[in-house]
Amino acid sequence: MPETTAGATGFLHGCPHTEFTDAATQDISLSTSTLLNTEVRNKAGQKITHRSDDILKSISITLKIKGTYTRPTIGGLLTIVTGQHAGEYRVTGITEAYTNGDFATFSITAESNEFIDLTPA
Repeated sequence: MPETTAGATGFLHGCPHTEFTDAATQDISLSTSTLLNTEVRNKAGQKITHRSDDILKSISITLKIKGTYTRPTIGGLLTIVTGQHAGEYRVTGITEAYTNGDFATFSITAESNEFIDLTPA
């Protein structure tokens, strides 16, 4: 780690709360999809109804570590405070990368299912 650090913590314009303690957000990807897609067809085989259920929200964040950073655990919770993707996410994957002459990079993936309550009891 460097003895001194110049500059402020970076964040992504247009994406609130992308600032982490001792880490700078490099990129963030948010997606929403459905896990269950159902369609109904009439006697002629024409699709007359389409229904989508079980919404899955996914998030992928890449951080550059600038100091002491507590690595999240698989199955642990990640909280998004505001925006369309606000809520609790379960961490499903962590990738660490180390490059000579650069800060360590962590990539975290997490997901939130529509009907699963992730808040601790």
